[in-house]
Amino acid sequence: MKYRGEDNLQTMLLAQNYNRFLLNLAVQNIKQTKAQNIVDFGAGNGFFARNILKQLGGGVKLTCVENANNMQKYYQSQNDVCLCKNLDEVENGCVDFLYSYNVLEHIEDDFSMVSKFYQKLKNKGVLLLYLPAVSFLWSNMDNKVGHYRRYEKKALKQMIRANGFEILDCRYADFAGFFATLVYKLQKTETGNINPKALVFFDRVLFPLGRIADFLTAGKICGKNIILIAQKP
Repeated sequence: MKYRGEDNLQTMLLAQNYNRFLLNLAVQNIKQTKAQNIVDFGAGNGFFARNILKQLGGGVKLTCVENANNMQKYYQSQNDVCLCKNLDEVENGCVDFLYSYNVLEHIEDDFSMVSKFYQKLKNKGVLLLYLPAVSFLWSNMDNKVGHYRRYEKKALKQMIRANGFEILDCRYADFAGFFATLVYKLQKTETGNINPKALVFFDRVLFPLGRIADFLTAGKICGKNIILIAQKP
């Protein structure tokens, strides 16, 4: 399997504020749960795994699950993580914390994958998902990178609960990104590529303002993404 969005993934490394937000989101929740055995599902180029390990220091095991052939090269010199090509390689009932950033939308049978997440987690283990939100924001970027869907909060919560999880938090994120994505959609960019200059402007100027809006609205109104945190009872 080849991931078609590798170039967009590399361009997103320019989004320093955005990536810092996602990094802190994972690190804070890992520290809060005192997790020792962590899984990054759909780890891509390994950016978050590498930086999470830097912040956590020693004493934790981090397993990256990534099955795209063109992503394997990013792990050739990565000796401090365990790389698996399939979640089935991870032992059932042994994971304290599983996070997945913008991956579940690439999986046709997402319900069955969430069931696997449940199997891999220990009792009281925590699942953190960050997913593209709102179906009408669908654009050629979604087509390019192989998305099956963008998520609606109500349907997502129903699926998570149907797999046995208790939802701890579910909210919109990236208020400014909602409107930026809407503009991108209306431009009808045929390639689905990300403009690096526009991304840097968004990251340095609009995203910080959007984070204030996220706080003031408590993530209840709108956002480009959904943050969901759930626990296996």
